[in-house]
Amino acid sequence: MEVLVEEKNSISQHTDINEIVCGAEPDPSLKQAWAIAAEIAAEKGCKLYDMFIKGQGRDRKLSVFIDKPGDGISLEDCTNVSRALNLQFDIEDCIPGDSYHLEVSSPGLQRNLSRVWHFQTVIGQEISIKTKAPLAEWASKETQWGLRKQAEGYLRGIEDKLLVLEIEKIEVKVPFDKIERAKVIFRFTESELKPVPSKRKKKQKKR
Repeated sequence: MEVLVEEKNSISQHTDINEIVCGAEPDPSLKQAWAIAAEIAAEKGCKLYDMFIKGQGRDRKLSVFIDKPGDGISLEDCTNVSRALNLQFDIEDCIPGDSYHLEVSSPGLQRNLSRVWHFQTVIGQEISIKTKAPLAEWASKETQWGLRKQAEGYLRGIEDKLLVLEIEKIEVKVPFDKIERAKVIFRFTESELKPVPSKRKKKQKKR
């Protein structure tokens, strides 16, 4: 049994667009752009997280998501990577089709998980998952889930080509190729949700 773990503070690059394991199929036309973006992100002290292109005509947008261990991504990081990508993409002419708008940003707190290393960096965290077959098929014991394919649970690890989850205190080992989509769940604490009281100025009494 092989348990895969990636250090959360690691900034190793994943330059192969075909690493995708769930969700949409990788766009082969972005293979060169992916490699360029991964290299530029590394030069700027970041890591390429994901990339995809959507839309048509004026609405065509190339979304590039970057990440950085520790403090996370800043506006300056996004700006630096965006400028470098715009220049290099124009030189290489590697984005197929008509004109497009480039957008560089962080994957966010509730980030999508589509590659093995995405899951490796969030082991121990709560995630939501939707599968292609009923979850009960991979549960460690009998459940009352029926045909349920969507759930929230804690990611406990990765064994070979299986995602090890704890859902309602039941261990579930889902094959990567049976995952339709997954993302991190971020929950605000009670103190973060509590509104900050506004300070009201006292009116001065007229004499």
